[in-house]
Amino acid sequence: MKRRRSSGPMEFRNAERARFGAGAIAHFAQATDQMPDLREDPDTVLTDLLADLMHWCKARRVRSGQRSPRFLEALRWARRHFVEETRASRPS
Repeated sequence: MKRRRSSGPMEFRNAERARFGAGAIAHFAQATDQMPDLREDPDTVLTDLLADLMHWCKARRVRSGQRSPRFLEALRWARRHFVEETRASRPS
């Protein structure tokens, strides 16, 4: 979980990461019939996606034999990655 893919200039990677995020939330919005909300109220769609991911983590924890993702730990690591990635892309 602590590893992060990296290749190419930081600006390119961050733009690519933003595109991945846009694709993920657009897919979620389409699957949950929230495309109009994605344009008008993206915070609600993001909140719903995060809540559904929390449900996914809990469901995996309940099933026997499956490793359970730890949502809050993953969120903390994601924040660290974001801070480092955005810091590295700022000019000195």
